[in-house]
Amino acid sequence: MTGSESRKVLQALLVTSGLLALTLFALANFVLVDVRLPNGVVRVRLAWVAVVPTLCAYGAGRLSAPLRRELVASALPERRDAAEATGDADRRRCQADDDGGALPAPSG
Repeated sequence: MTGSESRKVLQALLVTSGLLALTLFALANFVLVDVRLPNGVVRVRLAWVAVVPTLCAYGAGRLSAPLRRELVASALPERRDAAEATGDADRRRCQADDDGGALPAPSG
């Protein structure tokens, strides 16, 4: 099994265990609560008040991750300017010359 396949299997197992946990949570919470909406009040089980927003947030995260990756990839330039590369070389040279702020050894 390759790394990509094992990652997909692990992700599937995590999602399955999460859905199983949500199902057990919903079965365990039979308490009715009032949810106030703009057009009235709805009585729902406590579990659904927690489960529905969680699933919506999970779905939004799954949808936004590829969009964010695409946005970041399009914002990064393909190549850096020569001046920026020169600045990196200067920075590396200064770091190599830096003694870390060590004081000279006392003479005596």
